[in-house]
Amino acid sequence: SLAADCLMTQYKVTALAVVDEKKLATGTDNGILEYWNTSSKMIIQRLQAHTQAIKGIAVINSKTLATGSKAKTIKIFSLPNLFCLHTINAHTEMVTALASVPGKDYFLSGGQDNYWKIWDVKEGKNLLSKSSNGAQTIYVVQDYIKDKILWEKKINLDKEKKENSIVVAIGGKREIYVWLV
Repeated sequence: SLAADCLMTQYKVTALAVVDEKKLATGTDNGILEYWNTSSKMIIQRLQAHTQAIKGIAVINSKTLATGSKAKTIKIFSLPNLFCLHTINAHTEMVTALASVPGKDYFLSGGQDNYWKIWDVKEGKNLLSKSSNGAQTIYVVQDYIKDKILWEKKINLDKEKKENSIVVAIGGKREIYVWLV
């Protein structure tokens, strides 16, 4: 049987990310970011990160945390002190998802405006915007071997490069979109 620990919060949790084996970050429906010590089951820090619900959290290189909100903004925080490094007006509609790319200093966001975007963590700048054809949920698949990917014939792959990251977006029209990053 599985045993579970319970962390008690007074808010409705709308987003969650594992920071490391002892730390967890949660976002709430009223824009509060909570940083937890899972061993002690105590909140290390709580702050009002956004004016509306936090819809996504991504941990980037274990040194940085990004949060995306219903208020169309993304905030980038340093870890472990949660100092706000950047506030970004990211999408024209609410941010619906964030995803990090392990080992990279960038992350992705998806929005209800039907775009996914790549962001530079250090500068808080947009590196790429791409129409998601209605997809609002994004995932990053890291370091796949292209010969094992079923979509190989549908994507123009660099034959010299053996490892890449791909972005997978799931749309409301029963469609899955795949991009090479």
